[in-house]
Amino acid sequence: MWGEMLGVGMPDDHQAIVQWYQTNGLTSTGYDLQLHQQVLGAYNGFLDKWSFRSSFPTASSLFYEIGKKSYFFWQKLMENGRMCDNNDYLVISGWESTLGENHSGLVDAHRNFRTDPSILKKAMNPEVLVVRPKRLVLKPGETANVDVHLINETGRTGAQTLTVTVFNPDGSVLYSQQRSVTATGGDVYGQMLATNFTFVPRTNGTVRIDGLLQASGGTGGVLTNEVELLVVDPLAGAPILPRIVVYESSNQIASAVANVLGVTPLNSSHLTDPLDVMVMGAGSSSTWSYQTYNTSDTISNTSDSGLFQDQMYGKTGTVGSWFGFAPGNITVQLDFAETFFGATNSRIFDVALNGTTVLTNLDIYQQACGRDIALVKTFTVNSTNGVITLSFPKVSKDNAQIAALKITDATNKVTAVVFSTSSFTDHNGLVWQPLATSLMPILSITDVQWQTALNQVYSNGVRLVAWPNGISEAMVFANRLTASNIVSVVTWNGNNGFLAEANAPWLGSWYFARQHWLLDGLPVNSVLGWQYLVPHLGADVGAMLIDSTPTCPMDVMIGYGRDHEAYVGVGCAVVQYGNGLIVLASLPGLRDALATTNAEIT
Repeated sequence: MWGEMLGVGMPDDHQAIVQWYQTNGLTSTGYDLQLHQQVLGAYNGFLDKWSFRSSFPTASSLFYEIGKKSYFFWQKLMENGRMCDNNDYLVISGWESTLGENHSGLVDAHRNFRTDPSILKKAMNPEVLVVRPKRLVLKPGETANVDVHLINETGRTGAQTLTVTVFNPDGSVLYSQQRSVTATGGDVYGQMLATNFTFVPRTNGTVRIDGLLQASGGTGGVLTNEVELLVVDPLAGAPILPRIVVYESSNQIASAVANVLGVTPLNSSHLTDPLDVMVMGAGSSSTWSYQTYNTSDTISNTSDSGLFQDQMYGKTGTVGSWFGFAPGNITVQLDFAETFFGATNSRIFDVALNGTTVLTNLDIYQQACGRDIALVKTFTVNSTNGVITLSFPKVSKDNAQIAALKITDATNKVTAVVFSTSSFTDHNGLVWQPLATSLMPILSITDVQWQTALNQVYSNGVRLVAWPNGISEAMVFANRLTASNIVSVVTWNGNNGFLAEANAPWLGSWYFARQHWLLDGLPVNSVLGWQYLVPHLGADVGAMLIDSTPTCPMDVMIGYGRDHEAYVGVGCAVVQYGNGLIVLASLPGLRDALATTNAEIT
């Protein structure tokens, strides 16, 4: 048996709900009306401002498309649960019936279906022929592999004929194979019928796979089903621009440009050459080489001894940067404890925040008055861009060592970091993130190189493509562009510059796209569903809160929403800067997707 499965949260049909209140004369008494009005207003504003109306004429039409992602998830979950014969029953829990949206339910708060319920019905019939590709997205020339399962609650038994037929995007037959199979029946309700139907799509577009099962001596009627694959040709469409400079700290983008596009890219020393495209990737904001140290000793002078038991130590370097705070005065708390040495003058180092030294010749043992005693230092930092950077500019004796860091801005947004490989929950219930997962990435480019790149865009029409791996890296580019007055960063409801992932797994988040030249050959006017393989949870999930400036028009083609936020973020945009264009996206895993893994669904 399976129970709560988290689901994939989707928005309610806010337009339908608001209209229901209006139709029934309940515009002053609806307990959740104000929330639905606020969210609906945000989506309507986004659709109008960024020219999404031709793709989604109404907000309801957008919510309907977004709902397909949820129902696709539940369809596959139902199929999985039923075709595994070891499962006795499946419980789908909607989790909540609270103020506002019913995020993870099959219907919304007013019992409206989120989208076409026939998507669910296909997985709930007494008999289902489950046609299951092992990969959903391929490029031309790659081999597709398909298995077929049978969900059988009708007593079908005996000899059957199974036919799998595959259709090209133009409707012509690509592949067809017929096999003899046997339906077990009886108390076997889920079984594998046949495996490894293989074929090679060679045309860009959607490929349809039809399955047909009919009795050939056994019992049962005709049973059919169909699924789709997406074939994407990275070389289709406009000609590849050949003169490409790649600027990155690794070799990930350069390898992809060479292997996928067949172009040998130039390195950053060619920034002033005649170019077509500049592609940039961000990297880690940390230059600090550290090691971990832990103790089982009890740490005194604190209610959270465990917060100080795991620490990191190392020589000079930038520990990292954290962003997204409200500009202005930000409180930074640094937590130390000497857990190794038993005397003063054993460990001495300086600590800097945003490049300004705030602790000179720090001797933890001396200032804490002994070993295994917590030492907490608190500072106020005025940050004009909402970024806090911690560094150790000087180490006079042994190594710098730190236990934890907490950052709090004027809106009470808190980021708590423990210098450990695992998180820590303190006595107040605050979760402290491990250092590695909390860090803000950086763009390893000098101010001169950045200005050279912008001059190439503005004067020579060279295209600049920022290729981040998610929202944290996207904000590195967004902040740079803001400092150059090319875009503006928006602050909304304590979110400075970006909307992060959903606040809980069942609340959900979603990207959606309209028709645009940047997305040629990809599904548009829809939610970014299985075709895009975009996750809805994780540290890289999110979108930018950015806007155009008076001199730099911006075109948005991908939007992003989450749970019941009354704001829609920018998932991808193209900015006009002088004679050229700047492309900026925040889709999670976008750079990692360049590495082909050929991973199959097993």
